Amino acid sequence: MEGTLRLKGTEFELVRQCQQGERQAFNRLVMQYQNLVYTFLYRLAPHWEDIDDLAQEVFVRVYHSVKRLQDCSQFKSWLHRIAVNVYLDEQRRRKKQQKRIVSNDHILEHQVDPNENPAQHLERQELGKCLQDAIERLPEEFKLAIVLREIQELSYDEIAVVLETSIGTVRSRIFRGRKLLQRMLKKEGVC
Repeated sequence: MEGTLRLKGTEFELVRQCQQGERQAFNRLVMQYQNLVYTFLYRLAPHWEDIDDLAQEVFVRVYHSVKRLQDCSQFKSWLHRIAVNVYLDEQRRRKKQQKRIVSNDHILEHQVDPNENPAQHLERQELGKCLQDAIERLPEEFKLAIVLREIQELSYDEIAVVLETSIGTVRSRIFRGRKLLQRMLKKEGVC
């Protein structure tokens, strides 16, 4: 696929070694991708207190199924697909139990600007919180596409692979998701 990120030679070899059962190679892959997986899951569900457990579940599934990955150069997209499935499975489980875990301790990660005064810093934090809350309220199809594109910075091709849909559908979901976010934020007086 055009635009799809390919793994570098060493990453490609790491995946191959994992497929051959080399545990140390798997540990290196986990170290390399654990922040990516955690951040992805956190952006989808910032109020869930068990994101660490879900990220671990992603890697358990990777460990058990890496041998079936046919194109090692597609590891990153494949990893995102597994993360999406873990997230959706957990969401279905939560809906069945009718439980909702809410935590207000989470704030969007941000870079501190040394030239920013305290009022600007607070304003940016508030905006980040409003944006995260709005993303969380998006319908799933839009939320997944927006987080994969805007936060995980995947290409449209990669998102199509992860979501198992066409590029046109991905573009539509991102466009519609962005518009819906704009309306939500405007309604709340944020933009």
